[in-house]
Amino acid sequence: MADAKTAGSMKTPRQSLRRFLVSVTILCCLIGLVAAPVFISGRHPDLSLKNAAVFAASTDSYSLSSPVRLLQTPLIELESGTIFIPQNSTGLARSGEMLARFITGSSSRIALKDAKLSADFSGSEITTLNKATPGGVAPLVAMFQDLKFDSLTVSDSTVHVKLADGSTLALHNVTADVTSNPEGIVHAEGSFVLRGEKVAFDTTFGTNLDAKSGARLVSASLKSRLLVADFDGYYMLGENPRLLSQQGDLKIPSLQEAANWIGVAWPSSPGFKDFHAKGQLEWVNRTITFQDAVVQMDGNEATGTLSVNFSGERPAIEGTLGFNTLDLTSYFRSSDDAQTSSESLLSLVSTATDLNFPLVGAIDADLRISSDSVVVPGVTIGNSAATISLKGGKMIADVAELEIDDGTRGGGQLRIDMNGPQPSYDIRGKLEDLDIGRAAQAIFGHATIQGRGGAIIEISATGDTGTSLLNSLSGKFYVTMADGGSIGLDIDQLSVAVTSPEARSIWTTASTGVMSVDHLDARFAVVNGVIRTERVWATSGKRAVEAEGAINLSARMLDLSLVIGDRPAAEDARPEPRVVIDMRGPWKEPSLRPGLFPTNGMLSTQ
Repeated sequence: MADAKTAGSMKTPRQSLRRFLVSVTILCCLIGLVAAPVFISGRHPDLSLKNAAVFAASTDSYSLSSPVRLLQTPLIELESGTIFIPQNSTGLARSGEMLARFITGSSSRIALKDAKLSADFSGSEITTLNKATPGGVAPLVAMFQDLKFDSLTVSDSTVHVKLADGSTLALHNVTADVTSNPEGIVHAEGSFVLRGEKVAFDTTFGTNLDAKSGARLVSASLKSRLLVADFDGYYMLGENPRLLSQQGDLKIPSLQEAANWIGVAWPSSPGFKDFHAKGQLEWVNRTITFQDAVVQMDGNEATGTLSVNFSGERPAIEGTLGFNTLDLTSYFRSSDDAQTSSESLLSLVSTATDLNFPLVGAIDADLRISSDSVVVPGVTIGNSAATISLKGGKMIADVAELEIDDGTRGGGQLRIDMNGPQPSYDIRGKLEDLDIGRAAQAIFGHATIQGRGGAIIEISATGDTGTSLLNSLSGKFYVTMADGGSIGLDIDQLSVAVTSPEARSIWTTASTGVMSVDHLDARFAVVNGVIRTERVWATSGKRAVEAEGAINLSARMLDLSLVIGDRPAAEDARPEPRVVIDMRGPWKEPSLRPGLFPTNGMLSTQ
């Protein structure tokens, strides 16, 4: 785990995500960078080497008493540790023989133990160390400074990485074996521990510069329980270091666990498992981009581009992704999957206990998503295209294209704002040629109406639980059926029930019956979770039916009056009603009684 000093330097959990991801790929090459001066001294003028050290000498090992600068840019220093000559096959160090090899330039090995190394990527001003005088350096150290060895072993060491925001990451139990060959290929393999998780790395990079591209070969891999990354390509140094890989590969078994590991609070929630991105990789400054990539998560697979920029307060994600099928069912599942699969959307929302969306506040994003099919509980959506924007704890999803049931067309917008005391939501949408019965089945769990028509929805809500959200719903929605359909009520049975002593039993029959309609116009206002009728008017042959009253969503209670009369000859005519029925109580089994007749004919048709 990071020490107290390191932990104190990390400003916020959100900044931790940026700091970790910026550094984690750097760190897979860090031991190689530490060893790189050993193999590339004098070959590349852009790598500046500085040395200053005094060692306490023994026969075969030296304990560092002042820092050794290994690289000037970025600043990499060996602050403390013991440098020694590994034992040979007989178990003896034989210092004289090894020193002779150093002097002659023949193959040699060196080791570093209990070291503390620091790497400064912050770009802050660096104070130049005073160079040690020749008389103050032991012979073995002089050989080390002259870089006359071709392998380095690091064990039981610690690395502190200072980043641009001044924060520090600590890697513990660092081990590495670094070797090179005459062709200028350096290989570093080992492991380190970050926040209790062991991470293995394996890195190979070339020191020879390609004359045309100015690039060098590199391949690297990181492997841990929570993260696996591989890439193979080229890197270029300079003011804007750049890495290109024709095939980069990133796997995260659980985004939730990985987020918690790097310090981002993520409450337990379904989904967000098995993330995998594979494709052409480009890393410039603090932006990582996958081009022509295949991206997978929770069984969904997309192709396109995906990039992450770590230079801001929060990671910024941009991408254009196309799905064949986008299945969102797993994000709605409760602990009882079998029950959830048959529940209505209203039931799912009402039983939700946590409607917080941590990613809305943890990242910024600009995503363009398209899919041939989108699956949510109770409904399958066809071709769709949306733009999703996240900024400063706010999300806006613009649905430019939406197709349902091979006929419905529409679009809309969803807004989520996590900045207030409770999350707030806004939904705006317009659908044409909608299968209203299927939509009612998905929302309420039973088809109260059948037919195709149009719908307009403008709803706002606040709340971090299903109950608070339902009780705060406000806005309006309209439903129209110009070409006819049916309503899930037998009006004739209701007319009998209202005067019958067995009204409750007749309601069961009437509510499972059907009345065909020629036209329906239903307009509702929603206030604090209660749906109130503005105009609900239907015609069926020579009859007209109008409803007035309210429906409480969270309580699932009705307070409605149905007026049944003769269909007027003109729209503004108001004939006398024949039957008025009051329905009160639970919507599954309300009480029925005769209602008061309006004094001026039927209810308003305006």
